Amino acid sequence: MSAELSGHFPSGGDPKELQQQLKDLLREKGVRHGIMVEEVRRALDLLGQGQKVERLKVAQATPAKPGADAQVELALDFPEEVLERLARPGPLDLELPSLPLVKPGDVIARLIPPRRGIPGSDVLGRVIRPPGVRRYQLQAGRGVDLSEDGLEVRAAVAGVVVRPEHDRFEVLEVLEIDGDVDEKTGSIQFPGLVKITGTVLRGFRVIADSLVARTLEPGSQIKLRGSLRLSGGCMGSQVVAGGNMRALFVRDSRLQVRGNLVVSTEIVTSRVHCGGTVTILQRDGRIVNSFVAATNGVTTGDIKSSGVEPTVIRLGIRPEQETELASLRRRLDRMREESLQLDEMLIAQIEELRATEQELREMLILLKDPDYEGREALISQVEMIKPMRETLKEGLAEGRRRQDEFEIKIQRMERKIEEKSQTLPKGAVRLVVRGEADPTTEIRGSWSSLSLDRVQRSFMASESAMFDSTSGVKHSLIELVRIKKDQIDEHDQEPDQ
Repeated sequence: MSAELSGHFPSGGDPKELQQQLKDLLREKGVRHGIMVEEVRRALDLLGQGQKVERLKVAQATPAKPGADAQVELALDFPEEVLERLARPGPLDLELPSLPLVKPGDVIARLIPPRRGIPGSDVLGRVIRPPGVRRYQLQAGRGVDLSEDGLEVRAAVAGVVVRPEHDRFEVLEVLEIDGDVDEKTGSIQFPGLVKITGTVLRGFRVIADSLVARTLEPGSQIKLRGSLRLSGGCMGSQVVAGGNMRALFVRDSRLQVRGNLVVSTEIVTSRVHCGGTVTILQRDGRIVNSFVAATNGVTTGDIKSSGVEPTVIRLGIRPEQETELASLRRRLDRMREESLQLDEMLIAQIEELRATEQELREMLILLKDPDYEGREALISQVEMIKPMRETLKEGLAEGRRRQDEFEIKIQRMERKIEEKSQTLPKGAVRLVVRGEADPTTEIRGSWSSLSLDRVQRSFMASESAMFDSTSGVKHSLIELVRIKKDQIDEHDQEPDQ
């Protein structure tokens, strides 16, 4: 933004009158910042010579200077694959070739603070806000300490590094059991990673962050904040996992898995709720007389379904997931409104401070004149304004601190919404059957369902919306599409963990 001058002045006119007219014009238009002294002098010279001035720039806005985002840098010497995984927040990835182990005192990450942008001003003296910067504040999770200045996070115990959030790190201690979880060990409650060479036997529980074991026997109970990896099967167990799960097979079990579920051979007479994808790896693997709900889709070899306990495949999100996300977005909108009010208050404080400092500068200029009358009164005013200026500076500093804290909260909420949004399906959610699906198999979407009345071979199923031009009503239905051999090969890949 700039201010440009156009016009003329009678030749031979009074230079002082011309100067006053130009000064009055700038004041009338509210131009008070960025006045270009040399260009104003040039305009006065040209106008004084009787020349016409056309769009001569006499004031220029001061643009805001952008700041720099905060950064969280890993300080670990791990293989590239491990560092790449740690660059993304999430539960412990049990599929890594080597776990990110640290010892007490190891520096895990460093925070490079953001650099605040510098406000600018338009020619009318209004503040131009710089672009916002991304802010982080390192958080101390379990097993870590923060440096006094909050710029480093260090391991407090020996264990495995986990990054639940972008700016929060934890170190999970590792509990290794050579054998089974049985009468000798009792049930396990441990805040870190539990590694068992044997089986969790009937009637025993494991409550931990993550678990690696061979098998789970009927009647065992597993509750994890993170992931579960079994080299064998899950038989008659109840499992809650906040991350991913992998098993050789699943039988007679109840699973709640927030991430992806990968099963090598089969899911039989089980109930599965999965926030990611469910994948049966073997081409001739199967789902038998089970209820399988997966937000992002299901891939299997065959689906076996009897009339007594038919198999149900439910695709897509539940309505309550959309409700939760909408609630978070409303909270974010309210936080942004509060932030905007705080910004307006800060802008008013900045303008008040600028006006106070300008008034103080003008008084100090007058005090340099030894012949100025009313010198003592002016000195008294200066002494009154100086404390006011300091109070304004302190209030502005406190307001900026509150603004920074509020901005961190807003950005955390934005990341939370983004993470939840990423768990939602992108595009159509599909059931992929490489082999065949029995009659009575029921396929459900969010708004419609289909029960197969005959054997269906090599197909994809997804929910589609159809518009009835006659009635003007939109209907949802489950649509089946045949897939060819080369398409079957594409669906033999494991999902990303």
